[in-house]
Amino acid sequence: MRLDITKLDHKLSVSGQISIDDITEIAAAGYRSIICNRPDYEGGENQPGSEELEATAKLLDILLSIYQSEWVAYPQSARKLFKN
Repeated sequence: MRLDITKLDHKLSVSGQISIDDITEIAAAGYRSIICNRPDYEGGENQPGSEELEATAKLLDILLSIYQSEWVAYPQSARKLFKN
């Protein structure tokens, strides 16, 4: 399955949650860095953790920056905005 990448401008693109295999596709597309902002195992134990993603990214010479966010860290007012 191909990763769905949305280009926002000439410097920034976004996608849904990535897998280990997606990193190869990201590298092949010419991207040099990934920002990961999801908590480890958010989607369950089958989802790779940030350490696994980082190890694979390093092998492909991609910088992986981790800025994990937790839904509970957002105030209730912000959560309502996300749901809309």
